Amino acid sequence: MSWIVLFEKNGLISLKSSGKEEDGLLPIGSFLTVHTTKSSKVILRVEESHQSDPYAPSPLIAEMDMEGLIQDSRAHNIIKARRIYHKSDRNDGKYDFIKSRDRAELSSNEDIKDALHSSNDGPKIFPATVFSGENSLLKGSDNKYLNVQLVKEMFWHQMIICGSTGSGKTVAMKYLAQYFVENMNGCVIALNVKDDDLLHMEKESEHNDQIKDEWDSMDYDKPNGVSNFQIYHPFGDRYESKRDVDTSRINRISLSVDYIDPESMLGLLRDQMTDLASRFFPDIFRWWKDQNAGGLFLNFVRWFDDPDRNGTFETLDQNNNPSARNLPTGTIGNISRAIANAMRFFDVPNSSPAEARLFLERGKFSSIDLNDTDGIEFGSIFLRHLLSDLKRVKSEYPFPVLIIIDEAHQFHSPNQGTKEALKYLDNICRTGRSSKIGIIFASQDLATIPKGLINIVNTHISFNSPDPTTARKFNISPEELSSFDEGYAVGSFYKIRNLKYIKFPLSLAGVVNVNND
Repeated sequence: MSWIVLFEKNGLISLKSSGKEEDGLLPIGSFLTVHTTKSSKVILRVEESHQSDPYAPSPLIAEMDMEGLIQDSRAHNIIKARRIYHKSDRNDGKYDFIKSRDRAELSSNEDIKDALHSSNDGPKIFPATVFSGENSLLKGSDNKYLNVQLVKEMFWHQMIICGSTGSGKTVAMKYLAQYFVENMNGCVIALNVKDDDLLHMEKESEHNDQIKDEWDSMDYDKPNGVSNFQIYHPFGDRYESKRDVDTSRINRISLSVDYIDPESMLGLLRDQMTDLASRFFPDIFRWWKDQNAGGLFLNFVRWFDDPDRNGTFETLDQNNNPSARNLPTGTIGNISRAIANAMRFFDVPNSSPAEARLFLERGKFSSIDLNDTDGIEFGSIFLRHLLSDLKRVKSEYPFPVLIIIDEAHQFHSPNQGTKEALKYLDNICRTGRSSKIGIIFASQDLATIPKGLINIVNTHISFNSPDPTTARKFNISPEELSSFDEGYAVGSFYKIRNLKYIKFPLSLAGVVNVNND
């Protein structure tokens, strides 16, 4: 199929369908190749596409219901496209003209990969389009689905994935996580917050004929589960088995005073954090821990609640400087209630200490199940402790690590979210590239993510969402964003150019209902 170049105006190339091909409109986002010489070509991306009726009959003829000529029903596809890539042997610093009457054809998958700076070894996704309110996959010159490969380095530059329930957000996380484990020989640590979303990764995904066609186009043979998959939970004997979860893979974990980082204890106070509490509570805990090696968390709670203290607490800062602080009664009460509530997370019988080494193993997928009434409270401490501990021991483990934080907004208080999130994310960002540590933040929409996080993260993806903040981020309307079909998304990707609308293939593992998010 070909289009004829008409002219260029304001950086857009106008083209007309040749009239010798099958009738149809080329969707926005499609790619065209113009061969300017035998060895040079230009790749165009379609920005506008509409129908033109050059021989439309007059209203009078239509009104009289007269039989028209064949030409009366002829239509052309008029498109406007923008240059996105030049491939030329020129060495004079100039670019080729695209001349009137030059012909453009649908680009091959190889041309598109060149234009988008696709990698050769990253996870594959489909370029897609939104046209007339409908989503569809783009096809190339061979009439097969196009695909591009994201760069593996995007994992070290952090990622945010947004989308409503049922939009395909969780399926995309499963797809990326499985790729990370199987193709990059890394390990994944995922915080499962909602239902049993990330508790079935050992299972082959259920699929239909359309999904099989998509897999075939990417040379995926058949679905397969993650062989080294384990579930960890902090709820002792109160754990409730989820639907069809393999109970043989469930392991108990708890926090231990011996391993916990004092700053991680701020997760206890995420809803009551005052300046005084956030400043001195870690130092109070550090002093007690230094004086009571091998002690239990219960002992710390009793020590803190001792009325003989009269509001005075010894502290030990990160430089090992001792001191003493007087705290207001209200602050003491907030801390006391928080640590009393957290006792159930510490020193659980027949459990393993929740330290980073427990999860660090090549090819292992660990899902921390926090889908319980107290799950977020545990997760708030665990997440901070994990990131701190991981930074400390990562040099002993040369393989890459990916952390998935589902429903990320729940781990930060509304007032302190940005400050806390940036503190530990900044640590990972500064070391992530060299030590190969990546984080995927997932949430319903960007409005729930601290702005500081959004500005630091390099890859942003949004599935179907009604949130206007998310729509503005991607320069589309809220109506368009909320119209996406399942699996379709808009995004900006680290080191990938000129790619906006995409569709993730179904994960080969963990999707036990193809209609699930």
